[in-house]
Amino acid sequence: MIVKVFAFFVCVMTRTTIVTKVVTFTLPLLGLADDTCGQKADVVFIVDTSRSIQEPDYKKQLDFVSDLVTKLNVGPDTTHVGVVSFSTGAKGEIYLQDLNHDIPALQKTIKNIVFTRGRTTDTFDGLELAREKMFSQARGARPDVPRIVIVTTDGNSTNRAKTKHQAQLLRDKDIQVFAVGIGKVNLEELGEIATANTPDYVFKVANFDELRNQGPFIVLQACKAITTTTTTTTTTTSRTSTTTLPTTTLPTTTTTEEPIKVCSSKVADVVFVLDKSGSITSTSFQTQLNFVSDLVTVFNVASNHTHVAVVTFDSSPKIEFGLTDYYSTPQIQKAIKAIEYTAGSTNTDQALELVATHVLTPAGGARKEVAHVVIVVTDGQSASPNRTQQWAREVKKGGAYVFAIVGVGSGIDNAELMTIGSTPAKDFVHTVNSYGALQTIKNLLAVKACEGESTLSRGSYRSNTATVNCKKSPDAADVMYITDFTHAGGSDVRRNLDLIKNVTGGLGVGEGRVRVGLTSNNCPDVGDIGLEVANSAKDFANAVTLSGSSATPLTNILNRARGKLTVVKEGAREGVKRLAVVFVHGPIGDLKLSSREVLRAKSAANKPGVEFIFVGMGDTVDEKQLQQLSGERNPSTVRMLVDKPGQLQLTWENVLNEICEVLVPLEE
Repeated sequence: MIVKVFAFFVCVMTRTTIVTKVVTFTLPLLGLADDTCGQKADVVFIVDTSRSIQEPDYKKQLDFVSDLVTKLNVGPDTTHVGVVSFSTGAKGEIYLQDLNHDIPALQKTIKNIVFTRGRTTDTFDGLELAREKMFSQARGARPDVPRIVIVTTDGNSTNRAKTKHQAQLLRDKDIQVFAVGIGKVNLEELGEIATANTPDYVFKVANFDELRNQGPFIVLQACKAITTTTTTTTTTTSRTSTTTLPTTTLPTTTTTEEPIKVCSSKVADVVFVLDKSGSITSTSFQTQLNFVSDLVTVFNVASNHTHVAVVTFDSSPKIEFGLTDYYSTPQIQKAIKAIEYTAGSTNTDQALELVATHVLTPAGGARKEVAHVVIVVTDGQSASPNRTQQWAREVKKGGAYVFAIVGVGSGIDNAELMTIGSTPAKDFVHTVNSYGALQTIKNLLAVKACEGESTLSRGSYRSNTATVNCKKSPDAADVMYITDFTHAGGSDVRRNLDLIKNVTGGLGVGEGRVRVGLTSNNCPDVGDIGLEVANSAKDFANAVTLSGSSATPLTNILNRARGKLTVVKEGAREGVKRLAVVFVHGPIGDLKLSSREVLRAKSAANKPGVEFIFVGMGDTVDEKQLQQLSGERNPSTVRMLVDKPGQLQLTWENVLNEICEVLVPLEE
């Protein structure tokens, strides 16, 4: 289980006293919980063995591949793994038929792949060999399973045009290609190699140490590709629409797969809305309940984690059980199996109204600070399409993701389903041919639902929907974010930056009042943003970019920030409040020097001095070090606000409120 514990240490300095707040909360990362992808596929790794890689880094690359193998459910009847190496030319190291019965032997063989130190980086040869030999049936490739390629490289290919051509030939064979670049690689070329030039298929890390941290995220994306590859798109004829939606067809022979367990570190309020109208047979209704019961196991149900509710509808809706009724998976499964089949008309609108007005409300047990996910299962057009659309809009307007609409059977109205589900439809709207086929999309829906939780709970930037602002508009102030990513993984970096963007959205940036900037150091390097660059929160969000690596000590970035905040020649304004928000992800190696920089900023000759908020992120942060960094000797001046890890009671909104207390002090 991948969970990052974020500790927020907020130091609020007034003119006469310095008050330090310590705020700790858990922010989930996108990761895999019970190790395996749970899917069947043919997966080929293409690894760089050219001499531009140092031998210790080459071993780290092989460790990365070996780690990923343990997540892919390798076995004779499940996932098969192959490996190609390339530098000057390419070589098939492990074929898909070779070692699928023995994972330890597979890992040992991977770690023993010879480091050739070739003079060139012939990526195109690796891609060609994968297409012609690795994915041939003679070498163990199977015709009926998804095919995945994961390329890792630390440099630009010798011949970009040939590499692009060979990548296209791979993709033409319906092979999903992921590209992982380490160090100073050409992102455009990675995008040409991958299935799509998007963060779902292209990954860039600063160095080989960071590569291993990206493993769980890459596996999750591969699992998505595996599940979606088995989903075909067909045109379904409905009563009033010919809208095309993704349709999953039931294979002639099926096996029951365990759902992908990616949600154990996520927190959400999940509401199932189930159709029990007369158009469904009692047998199909029972199949629907079994599907929901299985899907519940994906979520980490507990009083301080995910809560689940079920609403049913026919002629009238009913809350079978609410969000606060059960706090364990067995209890919920028992309650689901006890739901009675009643038959009646299809009043979907009334069910959605019940969700909006009763279930997803504070009185109904809904929590404001967690993700809200609604999953609707229906087999027919609603009795009141206009009202259904209206109440679906209300549910989504309230902040919920109507995350997966599963249309069942031939009587559905695809156009109506698209108005019920969130957008884009390809992620939130799915159809199947029968209730029996529900099981075939269980894992796909699990991935999508968990993504919804991550998107909502991690605080992705929403430029025009900030829900929290300072209660009073701050006077003129300069705010500098300082991010020390020395001990941060790639996912930590993304979520830290998302949090910063969200906080900025509530500060009223622009109009000559609040200015924001950012200075950073490492893993990866986030380009500095001067205080004069952004005229709005949106400008600031667009200016945040990731580039290469630069191992800069915290002392140096504190020094840079001090200059930007206090030196007029570097863009500082005179007579405005100055605030530095320092994000630290682990032990501080240069603590004494960094502490001196903090004290220099506080006592800057060009008054006023800089006030500080210290933010500790991750479970390796040393609270005593942050206390020393603040320069405060007397613990009695420390005002602490501590949240227990796992409760998720504090979000970016709370962090924004703490910043607001510094910028807009409460009047006596």
